[in-house]
Amino acid sequence: YRTANVFLDQDNKADAIEMLLRSLQIAPDQEVLKPMTEVIRSKRAKIAFFCGGDGMTFLNEIAEFAKHRYSVRFFEGGDTNQMHELMRWSDISWFEWCTNPAVAGSQLPKVCKNIIRLHRYEAYERWPQQVNWANVDLLITVGNSFTKDALISSVPDIESQTSMVAVANGVNLEKFAFINRPRGKNIAFLANLRMVKNPAFVLQCVQKLHYVDPEYRLFFGGIFADPALEQYLRHMVNVLALDDVVFFDGWQADINSW
Repeated sequence: YRTANVFLDQDNKADAIEMLLRSLQIAPDQEVLKPMTEVIRSKRAKIAFFCGGDGMTFLNEIAEFAKHRYSVRFFEGGDTNQMHELMRWSDISWFEWCTNPAVAGSQLPKVCKNIIRLHRYEAYERWPQQVNWANVDLLITVGNSFTKDALISSVPDIESQTSMVAVANGVNLEKFAFINRPRGKNIAFLANLRMVKNPAFVLQCVQKLHYVDPEYRLFFGGIFADPALEQYLRHMVNVLALDDVVFFDGWQADINSW
């Protein structure tokens, strides 16, 4: 409490709320700290989250982090008038996925800081060409340099219209129990199977690895995003004689057990 007050005296709300949250994490029953946390949060930036059709999967932990530190609201669907109303409430509007909501939000009169987070596949679609980048303060990409190359190819002047920064997706290691195990020969590929992840190349690598050591096995944990891709991969497994080497285990609800 005292350390948080020192930070507040320095007008450092960020460190003040972090100190209070850490104290509450250690001793959650400190009721006196909760109103103080609420007051600090109410005086910080207000954030509105707008999520595209690909869902909240990659946004959940960001939103969970933000809502303990800022006033947060979520756009739950509706017309552009409702979207603009929420944008007017916010200091920062965060558009997850560069898809239809990001396009719509960028076309509205600017009333706040606008952030778009583009994952990768959107860079190869039509949406970046439809965004009014002059109304976007920051574009976050989570893909590699090829994502940026695809964007510049699609929108040649994008770097002169908005700021761009690459921030890779993080992994919350607390979700996955570390097991100190001996070296083994079972390889896991945990992801939904899409062309952008290049699973066909993985199969070629496994074929070479299996040639060197027949005891190696590959296990895919995830669903097929495209029936045509599923047909192609299963055909590759058969043609490369990997039927007893490569296994498609589907969606994994319990990753640690898998």
